[in-house]
Amino acid sequence: MATNSRPSDANIDVYNSEKDVKQDADRVRVHFDRAPYPDTPISYAPGKNSNVLFVHSAINATYRRDRQVIDPAGLMILDAGCGSGVTSQVLAVANPGARVVGVDISPASIEVAKQRLAHHGFSNVEFHAMPLEDVPQLGLEFDYINCDETLYLVPDPLAGLQAMRSVLKPKGTIRANLHNKYQRQYHYRGQRLFKLLGLRNDQVSQENKIAMIRDLMAALNNEVDLKRSTWLNSAKTDETILANYLLQGDKGFNVLDLFELLAGAELELIDMVNWQSWQVLDLIQNQTQMPEYLEMVLSMATQEQYLHLFELLNPIHRTLDFWCGHVGVGQEQEPIAAWDQATWLNARARLHPHLKTSAFGQALANAIAATMPLNITQFLGVTTPETIEILPNSAVCLQWLWQEPRSVADLAQTWLKVKPYNWVTGTATTEVEAFNQVVQVLAEMESFMFVLLESD
Repeated sequence: MATNSRPSDANIDVYNSEKDVKQDADRVRVHFDRAPYPDTPISYAPGKNSNVLFVHSAINATYRRDRQVIDPAGLMILDAGCGSGVTSQVLAVANPGARVVGVDISPASIEVAKQRLAHHGFSNVEFHAMPLEDVPQLGLEFDYINCDETLYLVPDPLAGLQAMRSVLKPKGTIRANLHNKYQRQYHYRGQRLFKLLGLRNDQVSQENKIAMIRDLMAALNNEVDLKRSTWLNSAKTDETILANYLLQGDKGFNVLDLFELLAGAELELIDMVNWQSWQVLDLIQNQTQMPEYLEMVLSMATQEQYLHLFELLNPIHRTLDFWCGHVGVGQEQEPIAAWDQATWLNARARLHPHLKTSAFGQALANAIAATMPLNITQFLGVTTPETIEILPNSAVCLQWLWQEPRSVADLAQTWLKVKPYNWVTGTATTEVEAFNQVVQVLAEMESFMFVLLESD
């Protein structure tokens, strides 16, 4: 593999030497010194927003790999490319008791981050202005590394991954993401256009660049492909114009690029962060009529091939958001669907920590009292692209777990007491029926990580 591993056809700039890499890093630093990202008010606080906190929870990747629930207290967490400190703040809230270290190439962003965390009274977060590649100079090792919206800006993404691997503890995990070159193909065209028009150099002020882009888009016919594809209402703010059209160092990748980078860094994929949104079968109208050759290909596909097939069919994800870790650390876990009765009876279930909020507890109680379905995705929807409504029976089970973790055997006995009769037939519920009903609820909830299961 080449020293500077990067995608072949999505780059705005071509690198021919270490000097080019240094110049690109300087452009990225200047870009974010002028506009620290994200431009979120210092007063912002994530509160109990389960969707925000879930993505930054250190327990998720370990659970997906090992099906073990770790305690975040005492963890060392690196926020690589912390920007203005919003993610560092969220990481501190999402992982109570952890120590968070934020690094960023932009000194101006680091200053904003320090102000932000000081404003909210955090004492377990510290910041350093340095490139990602220099992280080993900290002399620290980390249990969890968050590299959000950063790796695709690093001049040499492979070097960035290698740097993170070098400070990752043996059982540690990394969450990172790369821009999807298929989904962002129109934005890369826009970046090339504005480079051609002279708007990606330092001779024009940032304010003038933004104004000139707005003027051009306003002048274009609405049917012009670039305008139709990229100039959406949500993309017209200063921040999104900078991120979509003027972002220095922006590079696009596909799944094949991702796996090549991981192999070069001696890391292996654990899973996609939004794994439920990468299901090929969900793209089929009627699975009973799926072409035989596609069914055969899917049955034999590697993880890399499966994910690449999905992105070629339906490149909807702006980023390739993934968890990874050291090669060979995790042992292949038996699918929940394959668990036998003995495994289930030895298992314990718990609600995902970021669902254990007073708002969710009250929603469960209301749904049970009204015998109405509950839209659980309004509380934790980042794990699924669809709306998931749980029936009152499922809500009862989750309410027990909201109170405390329980063994599956205990849940089955409690179910039998609460529902001693089949409401349709009027016959007595058997222990086997109660057990099967609890297992069905837990298996479905675990597939979205609403519930976490551990078995000896």
